[in-house]
Amino acid sequence: MTALLLALLTIVVSTNAWAQAATEVHIPIGRSPGVSGVTSVIGTVESVDPFTVAGRTFELTDRTIVYLDRNKLQRTNSVGVFGSIELGDFVEVRPLSRQPSVADWVKVEVTR
Repeated sequence: MTALLLALLTIVVSTNAWAQAATEVHIPIGRSPGVSGVTSVIGTVESVDPFTVAGRTFELTDRTIVYLDRNKLQRTNSVGVFGSIELGDFVEVRPLSRQPSVADWVKVEVTR
């Protein structure tokens, strides 16, 4: 019985985490509930290599997701690539909770 409850709890928690990840692309910079201003870093890209925002340096890995926030252009947000990030871009970075120096995702404000 305990194993069944543990399995059910794992599924519920995993589903919520997946749902957050699936909708994150649609949420503008600074508006992610429970993340923006709580665990994320918002600012301009001070350096691309190493990737530095607001005085904090983050490692971008093959698991880091890049979201393109196109709200100011009144276009649909999308997933981008590392090459989408340029010096001076306004971004939001969410670090991994277990590895705060590694970026889980980066949202880049697209204005051009």
